[in-house]
Amino acid sequence: MESTLSEYKSILKVIELYKDGHHHSDLKKLKQAFHPNARIAGYYENELVFEDRDQYLEMLVQEKSSAELGEPSDIKILSLDKTDTTVIVKIKSQMAGSEFISYLSMLKIDDTWQIINGLFHICCAFRRCK
Repeated sequence: MESTLSEYKSILKVIELYKDGHHHSDLKKLKQAFHPNARIAGYYENELVFEDRDQYLEMLVQEKSSAELGEPSDIKILSLDKTDTTVIVKIKSQMAGSEFISYLSMLKIDDTWQIINGLFHICCAFRRCK
């Protein structure tokens, strides 16, 4: 297994699509980041969310985006574990008035990385913490 700088840049590009897509509720960017068969799961407002990509994106556009709320776009990569065809990235992000820890599982398909599974946990809802 040999990881090149271009491999990591490709992975970071997916993380950037994920971040920008969520910040602006940009469905085009999110559809690039998430594979069409991706699943997203976690608890949001005390309710279990277990959606396929398109259901998840439909749910997102019903909320005001972080950009509309005037919130910063912040994401930190906490860990990254990679093989030749898979990667799991743990990130900390601020979106929709909350701080999230997310685990993004990616698969390399035809030389392109895409998120196959997203698992999220809300650490703190800013509007309730302040």
